[in-house]
Amino acid sequence: MTTAAADAGSRRSASVCVSRRTGGQAVDGNDGSVSHIRELVMGLESPDDGVRSSCAIALSEVRACSHIHSLIEALFDAQPAVSRWAATTLGLRGDDDALEPLLHQLESDDPTLREAAAGALGLLGHAQAVDRLAEALADEEPKVARAAALSLRRLGDHRGADAVRGDLMCQLRDGDQEQRAYAARTLGALGDERATRALVERLADPAAEVRADAAEALGKIADKDALHALLDAGFKDDDPLVRDTAMFALARMTTTPVTQTA
Repeated sequence: MTTAAADAGSRRSASVCVSRRTGGQAVDGNDGSVSHIRELVMGLESPDDGVRSSCAIALSEVRACSHIHSLIEALFDAQPAVSRWAATTLGLRGDDDALEPLLHQLESDDPTLREAAAGALGLLGHAQAVDRLAEALADEEPKVARAAALSLRRLGDHRGADAVRGDLMCQLRDGDQEQRAYAARTLGALGDERATRALVERLADPAAEVRADAAEALGKIADKDALHALLDAGFKDDDPLVRDTAMFALARMTTTPVTQTA
């Protein structure tokens, strides 16, 4: 299929989905079909801004209205991008029936789908997934292990931080710019105070993206040992995004929630 033909199909599916929305009522079965979902997800990769925008809007409708059986079927679609979208959608929807299919996809041959399933299980919020996620910490693909660690933390289990921390610290120190930024974000999401010193050092990284991600991570970890370094970054960094991120991190660390009394 040519790019033009694929875009036409995606745009047509998006238009049908959006036009059939009626006051919050469910999209009909045709709109929630796997073939419809597939066209929309593939449309997200179009070079045409209008197609991507239309498909994104339509997918938000599908996410809210599709029957869970269509989403589970999409989870096992031959197109990896469709399966990954379905995994995330099932996690966000929180349907109990999604638990077993998502656990099954932790065994997929596709590491990107294992990663998506691990992340979705954390969103789903089922304690029954904890043991399987703990097993996924040993996955040969580091991103799968990290997704499992983040989901475990979301579920109140902190074993994941120890399992992936060493690899993340190495990437933060020795990786390329993209790897350093990813490691900073993930360490922040894990909330591991042992990463504070290494993240403070990244506030002097040559890449502004890494410095901003390190500042945000320090705000999430909220270790008071990082306060002075964040102050310096907030006032002195050359990049406005880094300065703003550092100040937001400081606000996050120092603001005490107001306690209402009866």
